Amino acid sequence: MSKKKIRSKEHIIVFASALFLALLFIGPMLVKGKLVFGDDLTYQLSRIIELTAWLKNGMQDFPGISVESFYQIGYGVNIFYPWMTLLLFSSVGLFTENLVVSVYIGFYLYTFITLLISYYCMKQFSNSWLAAAAFSILYTFSIYRTIDAYTRFALAEFIALTFIPLVLLGSYEVLFGKTRYWILVTIGFSLIVCTHVLSAFLICIYLVLFWGISLYFLENRVKRSLVLLFSGLVSIFTSAVFLFGFIEEQLFQTFLQPSPYQLEGNDTFQLISKSISSDLLQSSMGGIYNVGFTCILLLFLGAFFFKKLELKAKVIYILGIVTLFLTTDGFPWSILQNTPFSLIQFPFRLMIFPTLFFCITGANLLQLFFEQYDVKRKSGILVVTFLFSFLPWLLSVNSMLNTAFVLEMNITDDYFGQSFNRYSLWIDQYTPEEGQHYIDEIHKHIGYRDNEGFFMEPKSTNGALLFEIPIEKSESVVDLPVIKYKNTQAFVDGEVIPVTLSERGTMQLNLKKGINVIEIRYVSSIVVKIGIVVSFLSWVLVILYSVLVFHQKSPIKRDFLDIFNKVKKDDKN
Repeated sequence: MSKKKIRSKEHIIVFASALFLALLFIGPMLVKGKLVFGDDLTYQLSRIIELTAWLKNGMQDFPGISVESFYQIGYGVNIFYPWMTLLLFSSVGLFTENLVVSVYIGFYLYTFITLLISYYCMKQFSNSWLAAAAFSILYTFSIYRTIDAYTRFALAEFIALTFIPLVLLGSYEVLFGKTRYWILVTIGFSLIVCTHVLSAFLICIYLVLFWGISLYFLENRVKRSLVLLFSGLVSIFTSAVFLFGFIEEQLFQTFLQPSPYQLEGNDTFQLISKSISSDLLQSSMGGIYNVGFTCILLLFLGAFFFKKLELKAKVIYILGIVTLFLTTDGFPWSILQNTPFSLIQFPFRLMIFPTLFFCITGANLLQLFFEQYDVKRKSGILVVTFLFSFLPWLLSVNSMLNTAFVLEMNITDDYFGQSFNRYSLWIDQYTPEEGQHYIDEIHKHIGYRDNEGFFMEPKSTNGALLFEIPIEKSESVVDLPVIKYKNTQAFVDGEVIPVTLSERGTMQLNLKKGINVIEIRYVSSIVVKIGIVVSFLSWVLVILYSVLVFHQKSPIKRDFLDIFNKVKKDDKN
């Protein structure tokens, strides 16, 4: 059989397997017909509702403020919280009115993509389909990834986990392998930035530390460092659709740090104990977020066979131990409380790294002991690996589904606007500093007309908020229960009217006598529009470059270092 046919057969098997395994990941939810009422479920489903409405309204302008959700106070969640990769969930909502079904399908699609990315990244790293398949299975069914999906319902982190293998592989190749893989760093990091800012922050720290530690071992360290830096700079352009508007708003007015917490690692003994039992219980019910039984077992297996591992596998294993330690109370997190590291809120977020490193260690161990076997025996080993990973996972998920609070299939959008969700929607996070003391009355739609407070009912239509305000005087000053952002504008009879910032951080305007119908919209500034255009053009170039680089017969398929060396030789001649 020719190499081309072998590759084609491999691709077919990988895609078919990924389709099946992704179905297994959502299987327990499908059987129950419910969603776990995860930590961020109300918040994330509200985001999906808003973006689905934006798509249905024809994607008018940038979806900067919420007009269908978050109490219809014009909350700028999409200005500060990347929304681009969440569109996959919202796109499903165009075909079904059921939010639970939308989540099922979104989980399925991102799990499918995770399986493919993790397989092909590990295949490039190890040059072994056995290691690649093992890593994709171990990683996809890892407990921390499941905690992000089910227990925490941290959709943004869950999605970000899909793209992290691209960054890890790309950065390794740039520094120690083929520098043309810088494009993987750009693609992976850009998608993470457009998904979850805190995950991007953690990955940025990882890249800086990885680069710094690697300097001692690098050949052509200056050139390789410049290539890595270049990949980061390109990421700024591809992420401009979010970054430009985000930075513009941060410069416009003052915002406090969203939901600051005291940095505190998990109790080491409890972390290990909960990991061994693969506990998926929510922290509010006494659970401790952990890496799961599989990762703990791989930790011990890695220690037992450490001497047999090759150098890079040893480094990966050590990184797994170090990053796991960082999530515990053994690390003095208190000294970092007043530094930018406090932005991560919870040290357990670092579990993305030991999860990745121990799953890679597991794949490396399988390659070490079974790579020389024939295809049939390796396939058997892979089945055993799957059962070893899947069965404990399934037991833990079913146990969690039987004890956790759940969201019923017939939930309606009205549920998310109820007052008891006030603290589940975190509407104080992206409210300007001026409005922090008034957020309770703002979310109850209390506005002011000439300093007289009264209820102002908002209505949403075609991507805008509408208010009907009767004015009896010749002119009155009206303070709307709508948060003021730089690009939030007010219209009366289709004309823009001047808006000022009230002491509540809301929109204040002057209205004339009569029944005034006010329309509130987010209107993209030139900065936001430039960001959209820059991102679009950058992605076009990145995709074209990727196709050329990874196409086997492409003349561009050369390393940057080869180009540098050729230029150097030409200079000498």
